[in-house]
Amino acid sequence: MYFRSLYLLVTLMCTGLMASGQLYLTIPIADAIAQHFCVPLASTALVGTCFGVAYSIGFLLWGPVSDRYGRQIVLVLGLAATSVATLGVAFAPSFQWELIARVFQGLCAACVAPIGLAMIGESLPVELRTRGLAMMSFSFIAAAPIAQMYAQETQFSFPVLMMTGAIGYAACALALAILGGKRSDQGDHHPHLLGSSFNLLVRDRVILMAWLVSPVVLFSFVVFQVSLHGVVDTHGWNSALIRGLTLLGLLGSFSSGFVIKKLGGIATARVGLVISAAALVMAGLWNQLLPISIVVLSLGVSITLPGIIATISQRATHGSRGLAIAVYSFAVFLGASLAPVFVGMVPGSPQSVLFPPVILLLLGAACMSLPWVSERRNRKHE
Repeated sequence: MYFRSLYLLVTLMCTGLMASGQLYLTIPIADAIAQHFCVPLASTALVGTCFGVAYSIGFLLWGPVSDRYGRQIVLVLGLAATSVATLGVAFAPSFQWELIARVFQGLCAACVAPIGLAMIGESLPVELRTRGLAMMSFSFIAAAPIAQMYAQETQFSFPVLMMTGAIGYAACALALAILGGKRSDQGDHHPHLLGSSFNLLVRDRVILMAWLVSPVVLFSFVVFQVSLHGVVDTHGWNSALIRGLTLLGLLGSFSSGFVIKKLGGIATARVGLVISAAALVMAGLWNQLLPISIVVLSLGVSITLPGIIATISQRATHGSRGLAIAVYSFAVFLGASLAPVFVGMVPGSPQSVLFPPVILLLLGAACMSLPWVSERRNRKHE
């Protein structure tokens, strides 16, 4: 049982790292993409945008599908489709076909987050679930620095990078297929499942609050990361050092499972939101403490997201868990997507950029402290 659980968790973490990594993999190699397709450098941003939009929409598709037809079989098929789509990205004959292939790749790769998180909440032994959700969350958020370092350090060409990704997706699909699914993972074939599941979820005020707070977390994180490229004085530090400090803070995900067990998912999320707000205040007021701010903000995010995921996973039923986590995933990515737009709209000073997210984070912590959002109510569903 333990070996099977570890095998499943490691495989799902690999898929999460690769799927989310596709959002960031193309950032450091924009020049190479422009040369490969003979397009202006500014146009290469569309490679990331097309993937990102499709990726966010795909969450809302894959979650309900896995609720109906079963987690394991749908995830295996989704990863196989992602492998094929990634080969299409690698061998696209023109920039227009490249963008189309990235849309399909994003739609397919979106299967990982809602299904993977739901599988961990259902398939792992009860005592390992919070730790597993925390480690899966780490794979998603750590994908940003790891994918960019991988693209830079390997110095692979763009097609080769995509081909290695296609091999990775295929290997993970094969690993999950060999593992096989549980007998209980057959899905719910009720014809009105989607409507009834959504009605059930929106009646749960704790899940609604978790959905509402979710966009704030990565919105604040990405606002800070974008601000490091011009708005905040980084004293000439190179990007590798900044990514290393970010990754150091994100390692806090590995301790969040223990914190969730002690405090509960809601209290853990509340603590993480306050820590994240404190880090942004530190960065905005005391520039000399910027290295500490980077680590502390990453730490806050690394414990907030697992706390929210654990809360949603525990309260949702088996037949609605995929949809519940799909909406969460969409909300989180929506916040991340709006962050660069926000930074581009506000005046370019650290205080004007960083303090609005502070207010949102503190409001989120206040919402998670409302009397009817309580650990006692949350634990009824564990």
